[in-house]
Amino acid sequence: MTEKWACAMKKIQLNAEKRDILFRSLLGFAMLFGTALLQTSFLPGVSLFGAIPDLLLILTVGVGMFDGMRVGIPLGIGAGILSHTLGGGSPLAILLYAVGGALATARPLRKNYLAWCMYMGIACLIKLVWSLVACLFGAAVPRFFAALWNSILPEFLGTALLALALYYPVKAAARLLKRKSEL
Repeated sequence: MTEKWACAMKKIQLNAEKRDILFRSLLGFAMLFGTALLQTSFLPGVSLFGAIPDLLLILTVGVGMFDGMRVGIPLGIGAGILSHTLGGGSPLAILLYAVGGALATARPLRKNYLAWCMYMGIACLIKLVWSLVACLFGAAVPRFFAALWNSILPEFLGTALLALALYYPVKAAARLLKRKSEL
């Protein structure tokens, strides 16, 4: 009985690389879930300009910028799935967040605050265009100017301004994902 148990335990044992991947995946999921929880529970009470900023986009672009495409794209896909599940929007939102995770990986600039501002500005503009296209083609009766003025522009401004303030927390979160696990 003990020999069978020992044989089964050897099959279950993970090498260091698999443990590290598992640790980073669980940590990334916890970050996404915590960010989504913060975005859906806390931010509606303190909305900027009357709209809720997109913290998942900020986290995805930041992790993509600091950790690269191998971490940014999977985190972006996870953020898109989580956003679609919680918000009930288009399933194509998964693509938006994956593009956000890949956006900052082709970095001609260094990983500094100026590059952060540039990449977040581009990501917010992509989200703005995405929202405009969804408003025009996704609504039965599109109210373009009302949606632009009351929802899309306030979310753009809130996300862009909050991203400027969240540079260091996102950088710290990306470092956590980059660190090797110590299991």
